[in-house]
Amino acid sequence: WAQRQAAYIVSYGVGYAGRNIIQQGDHLVIGVDAPPASFVQRFRVGGGRQLTEGPEGPALVTPRWEPDGRGLVFLQQRADCTLPVLVRQFLDGQDLVVEMTAPNRATAWWIFQRQS
Repeated sequence: WAQRQAAYIVSYGVGYAGRNIIQQGDHLVIGVDAPPASFVQRFRVGGGRQLTEGPEGPALVTPRWEPDGRGLVFLQQRADCTLPVLVRQFLDGQDLVVEMTAPNRATAWWIFQRQS
């Protein structure tokens, strides 16, 4: 409840949330700044299940490229394998779209504009 209330107070991240992505081949470092959570995920796409950071601490991810190569998809869950969410990231023009889908199929999207 507290996290939802904090997200509501900052308009669900509008104007506050950001992502910094560094890619070298299949190795990615994604810095997430989405109040109230800030964390850095490091993983290799296609490397199977990996331990990284998530919004609530240690998390497991299983990253892979979409079959058409246009985006990144990964299952993210707590390190104890609870609270799974399917994350999909892709470019729409110059914008980065992040789509998250819960097991009950509730889906949320964030659209990030490229910063210079």
